Amino acid sequence: MNAVQLVFLAGMVGFAIYRQTRVGPAGGPGRFTMALLYGAIGLMSVALTGWVLPGDSRGWLVLAIGIALSAVVGVARGLLTRVWTDENGRALRQGTWLTVSLFVGMILVKIAITVFAQLSGIPTGSSFAQVLLIVAVMIAVQAEIVHRRAQRLTQGERAPLTDAVRA
Repeated sequence: MNAVQLVFLAGMVGFAIYRQTRVGPAGGPGRFTMALLYGAIGLMSVALTGWVLPGDSRGWLVLAIGIALSAVVGVARGLLTRVWTDENGRALRQGTWLTVSLFVGMILVKIAITVFAQLSGIPTGSSFAQVLLIVAVMIAVQAEIVHRRAQRLTQGERAPLTDAVRA
């Protein structure tokens, strides 16, 4: 990644953290907006710079680990996001310091894995686009879990871990 991409990524991460810590509607038709934003920018980056595929099976393994880590962190964030109903019965959500930490931690771990792989001579094909697409997976998984928890909550069932973490 070059300096412009790092600054852009830092801005996107800052915006995502801001949105995550604000109270907002839980689920609904717009739940994938942030994931689509990350994915679209990642795909535009591929269109501008090209997609570099991992060079061998070790590179593909590094990519698979990144995707799996993203999905696991998305599940954790979805379960740890506060979800409740307001006085009008609308489901609301708000991230916590823990969900924000998982988000930032996942990005840092992805970068660390890539750096380690490159220093070890593993051709990962890692790029700005790959980081954005992996983050998009995490956000989409989280959004779907929060949406399902909100549906259960508004249908009278208790959403798992609704009050697990208070910000």
